Parts: sequence; C-alpha cells; structure tokens
Amino acid sequence: HVSTPHFDEIAGDGGAPETIGASEEILVLIHLALVILISIFLIGLIFLYQDRVRQGKLGYMGIVMLMIQTVLAAILYLRLPEMTGIEISDEFINNDIAFGFFFPVVALLLTFGAVRRINADEKLVRSSDRIR
Repeated sequence: HVSTPHFDEIAGDGGAPETIGASEEILVLIHLALVILISIFLIGLIFLYQDRVRQGKLGYMGIVMLMIQTVLAAILYLRLPEMTGIEISDEFINNDIAFGFFFPVVALLLTFGAVRRINADEKLVRSSDRIR
C-alpha cells in the first residue's frame, strides 16, 4: 500500500480510510471543476484589457465565483472527518490543509484589487476624454 505523508497520523489505525459516499465525491468533483474554471476565467480576463468596462464587470463576476469556491472549500473542510470516517490530527490540519486556504483568499484580494484599479483606470480615461 502506498504511504502518503501524515497518512498514518490521519488514519490512526494505519489502514486505508473508508470510502466516501457518492454525494461527497460529487461535491469534491464540483469543487475541483469550479477551481479549474475560475482559474481559466480569471487568466482569460487578463486579455480583455482593451475593453475595460467589460473586464471590470467580469472581474466582479470572478470575485463572486471565488467567494462561492471559498465557501464550498470551507464546507468540504468541515465535513472532511465525516466524509472519510477518520479522525484528523491537529498537526495535519495546521500543516497541510490550512495552508491551502490562503490561496483562495489571496486570489480574492488580488482580483478585488485588480477590479478597483481597472475601474480607476476607466475613470481616468473618461476624465481625459472630457478634457479634450
């Protein structure tokens, strides 16, 4: 059997965890698909620089999608012991899982900052058009 880091600490009995149910598996797959789609969406948003108004509106949509993804990740995190049927050590949570929760928050903050700068840039362009 393949041993992963901290697996013996997680499982407690040294064996494989119980299988998760179909609904939990679907929830995990939805979360994974959502992460991939949001990533592609936000990377594609970079290339809409010629249409700042549209880029700003789609940026807000990206923020909402990131919030949904973060909530879904939190739900998965809270249901992890129920889904796997194993006790999870505090060391595993602090070292492995909790580290990954910073990425959606950082992405959310960076996207929010980008949308603010896009809107400020559009405002600047409009004001310079008025001066002409």
